[in-house]
Amino acid sequence: MRIRNIKNMLPAMALGLLLVSPDVCAAPDGGRVWTAKRPTSRLARLNTISKERVAQIRVTPMATTRAMAPEADNMEVVLGEDFSKFTAGSEENPDMTNILTSEGVIMQDYISTYGWSGINIYQAGGCCFLADGVEALLMTPVIDLSADNGNFVVNFSYRSKSGDTKIYVVGQTEGASQGFGGYLPCTEEWKSVSVSFEGNGAAKTALQFFGDAPVFIDDIEVCQTGGTVVEPEPISAPVALSASDITSTGFTANWEPVQGASAYLLDVFYFVDNQPQYVEKDFETTETSKTLTGLEPGRLYYYSVQATDGTDVSAESAIISAKEPVESLEAPVAAAATEVSNDGFRANWSAVDGATYYEVVTLSDYKIPESGTFVLDDETFDKVTTGTVSSPVYNDVQCNLNKYTNYPDWYGTTTLLAEGMIGLKNYYALMGAYSMLYSPIYQNDAANPGAVKVRISAKMVDCTAGTKLGVALVDPITGEVIGDKWNFVELSEDMKDYDFDLPASNSFYLAVGFDDSNDTYGTTGMVFIDAVKITQEMAAGTTLTRIYKDDIAYNNSLYVDTPDKREGEKYSYYVVAAGNGSEGEVVSDASEFIDVDGSASVSGVVTAQGVDISVGRGEVKVTTDTQLDVNVFDMSGRTVARVAAVKGTAAFALAPGAYIVKCGSEVRKIIVR
Repeated sequence: MRIRNIKNMLPAMALGLLLVSPDVCAAPDGGRVWTAKRPTSRLARLNTISKERVAQIRVTPMATTRAMAPEADNMEVVLGEDFSKFTAGSEENPDMTNILTSEGVIMQDYISTYGWSGINIYQAGGCCFLADGVEALLMTPVIDLSADNGNFVVNFSYRSKSGDTKIYVVGQTEGASQGFGGYLPCTEEWKSVSVSFEGNGAAKTALQFFGDAPVFIDDIEVCQTGGTVVEPEPISAPVALSASDITSTGFTANWEPVQGASAYLLDVFYFVDNQPQYVEKDFETTETSKTLTGLEPGRLYYYSVQATDGTDVSAESAIISAKEPVESLEAPVAAAATEVSNDGFRANWSAVDGATYYEVVTLSDYKIPESGTFVLDDETFDKVTTGTVSSPVYNDVQCNLNKYTNYPDWYGTTTLLAEGMIGLKNYYALMGAYSMLYSPIYQNDAANPGAVKVRISAKMVDCTAGTKLGVALVDPITGEVIGDKWNFVELSEDMKDYDFDLPASNSFYLAVGFDDSNDTYGTTGMVFIDAVKITQEMAAGTTLTRIYKDDIAYNNSLYVDTPDKREGEKYSYYVVAAGNGSEGEVVSDASEFIDVDGSASVSGVVTAQGVDISVGRGEVKVTTDTQLDVNVFDMSGRTVARVAAVKGTAAFALAPGAYIVKCGSEVRKIIVR
């Protein structure tokens, strides 16, 4: 018999909310598998070099020509800046207009590689002017100079504004208490030098330049044999804001300014069969709003925007609908699927007044063909194509990982991306968000469910000895650890396979976290997971239920592809409406489940393992032939009714809506009318 409780909370989860708060998953001794703090910003960590902290030694440079290329054939310019965008002012009369953000970072308009920072620096007609000998300094981005045993060369040109002085080139690596480097004599004549540093480079190194008096600097090159070239940071995507001045035939699109943007590219469109039909495509403007008029009455329009610096174009902003906010939304009325074949089907539902988009969740019911070990998931995260172990990409604090997995419904808290892997880092624990990876929910209707086995390929990076990986099965209804037991292994710095024997269960998801007890604030330690394989012993004829797809639609139907459909696999779906609210997004209740073969959700009598669940108008009755606890939950996961040790019949009065009934190990989704 079908088990219908997969994510009583599915609509909320798929729309961007996390199912289980980090506080739910605690180790049995009351401690946490995860303990950490958001790391200090890299600028605050490394911007601590000063003349007083560097040994007052004179550097002996090699004479060079300005913008000298590296001498060795295999030496690369890992970071270069010629200040060609410092076009204002001149050496005689520098432009004293501020070009720094509030954090001291040079605005993207003025620099080739974003991340340079400074104090009291200004444009001087193609070179950089350090305006005083007390506070003024110029600092590189944090770069990786760990290649070639930390040996590297710095080429640069410089002169004083007036008279003789000293110019300093010094560096600092993360975690080191003392900087390195020294000074050079500086006169009013331009001079180009090449300074060698032996063994000073590390994975996170920053260099600073400053003088004992006002100085000019130009044509900086940091060169290294086999070094990692610093790529220019792409321009950020704009944050699209709510539409304003909405009428029947127009509206004003709005967005926040982007640092370094010279213009914005606006798209305005509506949807036909979930395909955008453009009213404006890449409309270029230097403003942060655009008023649209003369649009077709009654049609719902959307917009998105990109930023450009004249060379690169940013990613697209979120899609914003031009619709007034609503207080609530009716649940969609799901209709029978059409265009059904082995390759897919079309999900259908009624349009909801006030909705701006719909979420369509497709479930798979698969009858296990033969007894034995069945692979529930074998996720390799091969769809992760960005980031590296040394420079991972940070996800949102809480997010779904659907774009990186074969099946949807993987979730994470403070996760990282590194090509082919999902990373964990405990950088936000003080906000109650410990780094966790959550698998999809798996359900089966076996009378005697088999034990669950998990194999995880993982390694630790920048962790201390004794760092542990923790794994547990979690009940998707209660959020409690099944068996009240976490399983731990000590991690290695090498990628290894770790096996976990977990309890038997009909309904569960996997929670994975780690603990480095010596990394109190979570600023360094990371764990990278390359693969997760989950298996369970299954008897032939057992039905496995899981989420198959999670799609967004803008019209009231959607074609769902099922190219990998297995023999005997059946699909069902439900729909949730979403719209603009005055204080955020408004989400409707879920529609009924619709079986692709035409039947609808559970609303009559369900019998399984000695449990009868019957739904009447305004109530549900549960009859058991053994003593069991009965719990009823609403679609947000809140307990609405509970009776302990029922044997016989228990009835619950319920308002119309969708509920989850858990009777012992039996779980069912019901619709009360």
